[in-house]
Amino acid sequence: MFDQHAGLRETSMADVAAVGLAVAAADWLFPVEFTLRWVYEEMADLLPLELDFEHVRLYIKREREIYLYIYIYIYTYRYI
Repeated sequence: MFDQHAGLRETSMADVAAVGLAVAAADWLFPVEFTLRWVYEEMADLLPLELDFEHVRLYIKREREIYLYIYIYIYTYRYI
């Protein structure tokens, strides 16, 4: 795994912890009105993946293949 910038991974993990604390406080203050727990869970799961260059590279490669297939499909059937 490669960090995008030196120290970014550690800083982002502190940010995730801060969001978790804020969400816990909001859940305690407003237990029925709304919940933001999903924001914390999504952030905690996805942020490490976004900071991993290898994961991002594989994701871009997969998306490129999908869009290339769609482009070829549309172009082929549009002009036949």
